[in-house]
Amino acid sequence: MADPLEGMNILVTRERSKAGFLSQLIRESGGTPIEVPLLTFEWSHADNHDQIFRHLGQFDWIFFTSGNGVRFFMKSLHQYPEAFDNLKKASIGSVGKKTSESLERYQLSADFEPGHYTAEAMAEEFLKDYHPEKVLLVRGNRSRDVLPEFFTQNDIPFESITVYTTKVKADEQKNLKVHLKETRLDAITFTSPSTIGAFFSLGGEAIRKDHLEDSICVCIGSTTEAEAKNRGFRNIITPEEYTAANMIKKLNTYVEKGRKTHE
Repeated sequence: MADPLEGMNILVTRERSKAGFLSQLIRESGGTPIEVPLLTFEWSHADNHDQIFRHLGQFDWIFFTSGNGVRFFMKSLHQYPEAFDNLKKASIGSVGKKTSESLERYQLSADFEPGHYTAEAMAEEFLKDYHPEKVLLVRGNRSRDVLPEFFTQNDIPFESITVYTTKVKADEQKNLKVHLKETRLDAITFTSPSTIGAFFSLGGEAIRKDHLEDSICVCIGSTTEAEAKNRGFRNIITPEEYTAANMIKKLNTYVEKGRKTHE
């Protein structure tokens, strides 16, 4: 029996450091991954960081909405050794499984993780069991405003700290356009709305109607799916559980079902 993705070219747009895992899953399913990392993430240290880290004990909850947030927060924290004790005293909120795994790399564990991996679900479930005094929200520069709005609407005192910036990898533009023009792309994977924005920004006129209507657009979650629809993709699939591994499982199932239908 043929592997589910045999003969398929699949564009991987994820940042370089995380693209390898997605590519490995694609190869294991018989597909050919084409890595074109469209984003890069850089550590950010702003003027207000010093005040926040030196007084980390004022927060009884710290919320992380991505693995990148965890990584860059810990990079900043290492400049303030005295803050580690306060971090360990605080309760930690994680938006989902992968963010929680990132915490575990630093011997930290999430006290709260929502059953559904979106900021909306995180906000709704949190108040059922917890009533924080003051929250620190750890974010990137392109993070959505769902949690800040939720905290504001529910009169929960909070501060935000932006620990990384998301940038489009302009040096990948030529590579992306070559594949858009010369390679048959059976599927395109997106792991954030930002990767979709970068795809259109860098791809420009090389993006054709068949890319939007015929290529399978594999999105990691609902917010990414919404952006894909908004940009004109028509053949979109999204896993029930928002992880990279489940993206490929969903693609495998979708392709196998399609092939059986045409047998």
